[in-house]
Amino acid sequence: MAYLTRYHQIFEIDEEQCLMINTLTGAIDIIDSDTKKIIEKIKQHKYDEEKFEDKEVYLQLKARGYVYESEDEENKIISKAERICDELL
Repeated sequence: MAYLTRYHQIFEIDEEQCLMINTLTGAIDIIDSDTKKIIEKIKQHKYDEEKFEDKEVYLQLKARGYVYESEDEENKIISKAERICDELL
């Protein structure tokens, strides 16, 4: 089941577009209303990757760090970033 990162913000630009920011990865994207609906389904745990017809959107969200396979996968990314920061300091 897809997990939507808790490190995202969505800001409405107009009726058809939103600005989506991933504060964990630094990704910034303009999304359309259809993509926003998919994000809402993922957020509500009502999205099934295997049954969804627009898999390309899901794969893009995953590639940009908005979606993970699980919360644990996201936590591993956070732990890795923390280790890198600790090494730099």
